[in-house]
Amino acid sequence: MGVKGYVFIRLSDGVNPQDCLDVRQRLESIQEVVHVDGLIDMDDFDMLALVDAPITVSDVARRIEKLPGIAKVKPVRIIPESQ
Repeated sequence: MGVKGYVFIRLSDGVNPQDCLDVRQRLESIQEVVHVDGLIDMDDFDMLALVDAPITVSDVARRIEKLPGIAKVKPVRIIPESQ
């Protein structure tokens, strides 16, 4: 029934590790977000959220981008649901 996919999330400049954890917890509280992987670059904190939702992955991305501390959100891949 759900639409599955991934959402790439780049946090705002100046986000420290504690803020990163706070954002991750807020992401994981969104009903459509199944799992969040935090990836740390040299300069940026990036996250990848696995989404499973009755709405589109793009709709979930628009919901995520409204959270404080988030600079960029982009749906990156749709996983067709197995029959």
